[in-house]
Amino acid sequence: MNRLAYGMEAAEPPNAITAGASSPPPVCPYCGATSDGAGPCAACGGTPDEMSRQATQNEMGPWYIRDTSRPFLPGCRFETIARYVRAERVTPETVIRGPTTRQFWRRAASAPGVARLFGLCHSCGGSINPNAVACARCGAELDPTHERESLGLGAVRTIEAPTRAPDAHDVRPPARPEVNVHPEVRSLERSRDRARRQAHLGLAIGAVSLLIAVAALIRSFGL
Repeated sequence: MNRLAYGMEAAEPPNAITAGASSPPPVCPYCGATSDGAGPCAACGGTPDEMSRQATQNEMGPWYIRDTSRPFLPGCRFETIARYVRAERVTPETVIRGPTTRQFWRRAASAPGVARLFGLCHSCGGSINPNAVACARCGAELDPTHERESLGLGAVRTIEAPTRAPDAHDVRPPARPEVNVHPEVRSLERSRDRARRQAHLGLAIGAVSLLIAVAALIRSFGL
């Protein structure tokens, strides 16, 4: 791996687990592929010498470039992204992620701080001065995050299940408000209810008496 490439921190030295013929083969410190630990990695081309490790370590950072041919390479610095833009190794259509994208993949043209390197606003897509701190068209802030150790992740928040909307069976009519009734009015209402019940009882008794009379009349005529 050349010294401009971004890479991983130094992995364990060859044969670090156990000595002897049964020891597993070492892995490449840059991509994790199995390697003989002596020459360049067959998967990524990185060499395990100390100078290459340090050069790769110097380029490390929280920015990632999606590369299906080398998917296990680690992140790089923002300055490395800027250098790749100048060299046209990163274009507006390149898929990247980093602190300003909350580590979600985006095209470089919509990544805050990276889009400005192309003279574009990441928010509205309009042309901007790469040295501007805000877009004159939409007001979006253009200054990227430069903290080496920051991944730009959002705050950890408790995940709650979405509240289920009540269905028709869950809906209950509102409770009837209490009304202060004068004692005399309440007594009158009770008397009226009692009279109504007595009237209903009288009607029921009258109906039963009528049925008995009809039955007796029928028997007297021998029907």
